Amino acid sequence: MRFALLPLALALMLAPPLHAAAADRAADGSAVPGPDIEPGPDIGAANEPSPDAAAPSGARLRAPLELTIGGRLHANASRHRRDEPPARAADGTDLRRARIRVGGRLDRDWQFSAELDAADPDQPVRDFWLRYEGWSGIGVAIGHQKQPYSLALETSSNDLPFVERGIDNALVASFVDRALGIRVDASRGRWFAAAGVYGGSIDDDEGGWGTSARLVYAPVAGQRETVHLGLRAAYREPGADGAPLRIRDETTNSSSLHIVDAGPLAGVDRVVLFGPEAALVIGALSLFGEYTVADIERETGTSRFDAWHIGATWALGGESRAAAYSPGSGRFERLEPERAFSRGEGGGTWEIAARYASIDLNDGALVGGEEKRLTLGANWYANEHVRVLLDWSRIVDTDDSNAVRAAANGLDVFTVRFQLAF
Repeated sequence: MRFALLPLALALMLAPPLHAAAADRAADGSAVPGPDIEPGPDIGAANEPSPDAAAPSGARLRAPLELTIGGRLHANASRHRRDEPPARAADGTDLRRARIRVGGRLDRDWQFSAELDAADPDQPVRDFWLRYEGWSGIGVAIGHQKQPYSLALETSSNDLPFVERGIDNALVASFVDRALGIRVDASRGRWFAAAGVYGGSIDDDEGGWGTSARLVYAPVAGQRETVHLGLRAAYREPGADGAPLRIRDETTNSSSLHIVDAGPLAGVDRVVLFGPEAALVIGALSLFGEYTVADIERETGTSRFDAWHIGATWALGGESRAAAYSPGSGRFERLEPERAFSRGEGGGTWEIAARYASIDLNDGALVGGEEKRLTLGANWYANEHVRVLLDWSRIVDTDDSNAVRAAANGLDVFTVRFQLAF
């Protein structure tokens, strides 16, 4: 907890000497962009003190400096049905995320972000990076950050139309989630490309290194229509200690019920991921999908796994996700209601969503299981900061390759989330 409060304490120390700088922000053109940074209330910019001003005894802030404070609160409640032994799940409430972030911009060309999560004691540091944007359309970031792979993974958890990412993410996030490294983004017109070289995450003691890249083209990018096409690839070598790897899903973040489970996988030499992604938005309707292949090379041979999802959303109020698409980062932000919830004025907006996902961790003698899951959701957006998500998921099919998977067929999961993001 003491680490999670560090950004807030830093902000409180810096806030008093800061003054409003509306003209500077207007000239800059936008709030703080960059890899997975959320907009927050602008604290202002510090002005250079006059020459005859008394110099402070401590550190001095130099202009221009823009500072933002942001955060997110994701509170979940879940209930399983038909979870008969041995496929028994833990139900209840879960503080999924409780993050505070301090970010900003220095001298226009430098951007920074520090985000810590009080709800994750195993990895409280989420983002901690410095980014240079002095070249037109090019940004270079160094620090702990997201790797450029997968539309779903790069989309902020604040902006997803479901409580959680699909089960196919279990295959992706095992190798290309947040890590320490250097990332280069480039965008021009309707093209976006990103690549990076990374070690392990901050809480990872096993070492290893990898690289990942993502290329996106948006032939259509309007306020009501968007076409998004992408390709991605990643390569990773585990640490020299040869610690076994494990790939498995979980029905909810805190259920402790894993339907597919490949591992521990010993003697892994390298892992290669690749696959396409696509999205289409026409007015209030959006369609999207991803496919990932993973080749895992071990001392005993190479295993190939795959995973995918397809999905759709419909905004009942007529809002379009195309308006929330950023060609400069190749991702979607969350839906923003045309009329925010206010007594006697607006009721916010509703969105319905559907997703079908699959993961296959079987290859020859290696049997990690196969699972297919259907998810239906209804989301209420009170305003751009507050929303409530209701999800129902059913495991529609498994390969019955062990007792848990055989018992999990037809299992239902009901989840509700209250979300605050600023």
